[in-house]
Amino acid sequence: MNSVPPAPESVPMLTEVVHWAPSAGPDPLGVPLRRDAAAADEATLTERVLATLQCQIGPALDARLHAAIAPALARAAEQVVHETRLALVRTLRDLVAGAVAQELARSLPNAASPAELASDDQRLA
Repeated sequence: MNSVPPAPESVPMLTEVVHWAPSAGPDPLGVPLRRDAAAADEATLTERVLATLQCQIGPALDARLHAAIAPALARAAEQVVHETRLALVRTLRDLVAGAVAQELARSLPNAASPAELASDDQRLA
């Protein structure tokens, strides 16, 4: 009593050869598809592969470059900050020495000139 319904006319049997013609629509990457493998030249194939790889590799490459460059940039920034601090300390020391020399010259008229005091400070440093 278990009867199998007959197969529809449009479904091929396993013994039949089906010639399938895909739609001739454009490739999602914008490069027209070539249905005949012999007609696909190397330049078109290269363009398609590169376009596909660029979409896939771009974000991964950006992440790896960021990971590789970040430590080097951090070290460079630390070095710049260190050198800037040293320059600032030297400048501040020179400014304070000049200001002290000027005040000493004003308060002690018989003392050495600020230029002489500054040259003495440079000899001592």
